[in-house]
Formats: sequence, structure tokens, C-alpha cells
Amino acid sequence: MDGIYGKMPDPGKAHASTLGRVDAFVEEVRAQLRSVFAHRRVIFAGGVAASAVQPIDQLRTLGAGPFLVLSTGAGTVAQP
Repeated sequence: MDGIYGKMPDPGKAHASTLGRVDAFVEEVRAQLRSVFAHRRVIFAGGVAASAVQPIDQLRTLGAGPFLVLSTGAGTVAQP
């Protein structure tokens, strides 16, 4: 299919190619983050405890832990 700027790429091929590059980049970033956070103890200070749930889950997948949460309140959702 031709567009006003020339031949349009096949969306299926372009999409698969882009996803492959993005997946490789994401894995490279995760490896770098693991090298920084793996086997590290982490303290979250301030704010409500509930705000630490997602960052704790994310850091745990990178090998960090244990975690200490020093909060000013509980919050209204799941607690760490």
C-alpha cells in the first residue's frame, strides 16, 4: 500500500520487529536494575504504607529485600 510519503511498511512485520527491540531493551534495563538492587535492603519513609505496595513488588522481582516501611498512615488499599 502506498501512502503520500511513499511505500507504507507492512504493519504486521513492523509491529513484530518493534516488539522484539522493545523486549530486548526492557530486559537490558531489568538486568541493569538487578545489578543495583539485588540483595539490597530497602527503606520506604513517609507517606502512607499502601503507597509502598507496588514499588515493593517491583523491587522484589529484581531481587531486593527485605523492606522496611516507615509510614505516616495506613492508606486505604492493600498493605505491604
